[in-house]
Amino acid sequence: MYDFLLLAPHAHASHSLIFYLNQHTRMHVAAYTSISRSLDDVHAYRRHFEDWIPVVGIATKDYDDAKTVKIISDATRRATLIQIVRDPIECFVSQVRARQYRAVLIPQLGKKFEDFTPEAGIADAVSRYITPGAAAEAYLADSFERHVVVDVADLKGDRSAATVAQLWRQLCGDDNVDAPTFQPIGSREFVLVRTYSRAKADVAGRSRAFTARLDGDHWTGYFNALTGTYQGAEARVCTFPDASELMPSLGSRLPIHVFTDAEMWHSIHPSLRQPIARLVAKSLAERLKRLDPIHAAAKAAMTFTLADLTPVQRDLVRFGIEEDYAKFRKRQPAAAERWTQTREFLGV
Repeated sequence: MYDFLLLAPHAHASHSLIFYLNQHTRMHVAAYTSISRSLDDVHAYRRHFEDWIPVVGIATKDYDDAKTVKIISDATRRATLIQIVRDPIECFVSQVRARQYRAVLIPQLGKKFEDFTPEAGIADAVSRYITPGAAAEAYLADSFERHVVVDVADLKGDRSAATVAQLWRQLCGDDNVDAPTFQPIGSREFVLVRTYSRAKADVAGRSRAFTARLDGDHWTGYFNALTGTYQGAEARVCTFPDASELMPSLGSRLPIHVFTDAEMWHSIHPSLRQPIARLVAKSLAERLKRLDPIHAAAKAAMTFTLADLTPVQRDLVRFGIEEDYAKFRKRQPAAAERWTQTREFLGV
């Protein structure tokens, strides 16, 4: 059985938090991106880690799919539930703006983008990520010995280190943890660079893949629990010291690193690696520069506010979250009181 459950719905900083938590040497969270692909043997991930790491937890995003909820619930000790929450209205606005961003970005990159209708977007939000009361009820939060609620606001900037150190102590009983140096992760920019900045080089007739990543985007791979193999971009090939020199629109001066698969990289003769790195660096620098104006235009499209909702759409949002907010507020009043945007929207 997994020692704890991390419930972090869509748009709730799960990527960042799992990366932060997994820096502790005595614990590990099985990321949902891996777990979701092995639900037919949900314990495979745990079996791989349990002989080496004392505390192994499982993460989930879904609370709207009864089958997934049952599989993950049945695999979890009822000891600790960590639920990540976020002001529902803030989260909703952020996700609509994210869709506006993708609606400009993706077609400019030659790919097809299919958006929700506003009503479908609202229905998706109230069923999958802005109803924390429903999420807690789905996983029977009251049946856990300990229900820890963490607000996304406490995973940003300077607050993240203290928040994660507290979680480490709760999960591992370690009162003397030295928190590593955290960087606030802006997921949109990280995902943009990782997803659309790729290059290939042919070596002896074989195509090799390389990916650019902003410094701090270190969750680099996917663990296939069923085969016991990790597939990740672990070998650092080269570095661009200042992202702003290639992509000013990122608003970051972090370095950009170029990674590739370690097994592949070290299978190449050392005398070939430097010229390959130079070729890849040139290709990726050109790609990032071409991406910059597209990213700038996509960011400029993120204009949605609640005032853009029609009266009917406002009612749909209200009806979708009003009862859930009341239930969650009764269960976790301190957390719910912090959500100023939702309270204003509901008139609470």
